[in-house]
Amino acid sequence: MNRYWSQLHTARLLDQGTAHWLQPGHLRHAAAVADLGILAHALVRAGRGGEAGPA
Repeated sequence: MNRYWSQLHTARLLDQGTAHWLQPGHLRHAAAVADLGILAHALVRAGRGGEAGPA
């Protein structure tokens, strides 16, 4: 696993993404599905695969 995914600033960004992006109605733009896919990918790379399911 790349060290990037275990850095503190990366963990904070993933925490923010899961807290806000997964709220019903939060993502209303055309690329919302792609954004959630990227979030899921990042969570898996960070070793947080259990959190990737809802994304």
